[in-house]
Amino acid sequence: MQAARLEQAMIAGRRWPLADFERVLVGHPVLRHLARLLVWGAWEAGDAPAVTFRLTDEGDLADEADRPVTLDRAPLVGVAHPVHLGRALAAWTEIVADYQLVQPFPQVARPVYAIGPDQREARAITAFAGIQVPAPALIGTLERRGWTPGAYESGSRTAEHRRGFPAAGLTAVARYQELDVSVPYEETSRSVQHCHFVRGTDGEGGPIRLGEADPIAASEVLADLHAVAEHRR
Repeated sequence: MQAARLEQAMIAGRRWPLADFERVLVGHPVLRHLARLLVWGAWEAGDAPAVTFRLTDEGDLADEADRPVTLDRAPLVGVAHPVHLGRALAAWTEIVADYQLVQPFPQVARPVYAIGPDQREARAITAFAGIQVPAPALIGTLERRGWTPGAYESGSRTAEHRRGFPAAGLTAVARYQELDVSVPYEETSRSVQHCHFVRGTDGEGGPIRLGEADPIAASEVLADLHAVAEHRR
């Protein structure tokens, strides 16, 4: 449960004040063991962390080159998404392997996707349009990955699932052929249509340009769509 919470904190962009990080995570008798398996970021301002680091067995902080780290000028700490790691991702992957750190959820090995330059002006992801996916696999995959049914067309029938990204102020909307979510195992395959982003956490408003989407939200949504596509018929 705690691992799942930390994974969601990474995706949502949650930040802890340094004092809370030291007290709630590093100082916790159980959570500190999870904390030392992860790569963390420290933020001063902006979207990119000022430094990324890990918690050593001795309780010290070290960067991707195993150099000591101090956080005096970066007061906010969060679980680093691989999007944040950039060029340091390869070094962190090596560190995790060298120290045999079994991460509680995919972090440095997490697939990273980006909106292509030719798609930045588009308002919907259409690369998966038309694939046929069994309804149980479609619904099960999306809901295991944090999506919830969208507006109901009639009764328990819907044609979309939504996933919120509160820190980014966005909601992703995945559209597919209408199905009855109350009896998905009785349904045949459904065709995926498209996915778009809208501003706000209530999921209202028109689709924004894909180039305006938060990079982490875009990466996570594309990973979800790839997971759905693995069940295509």
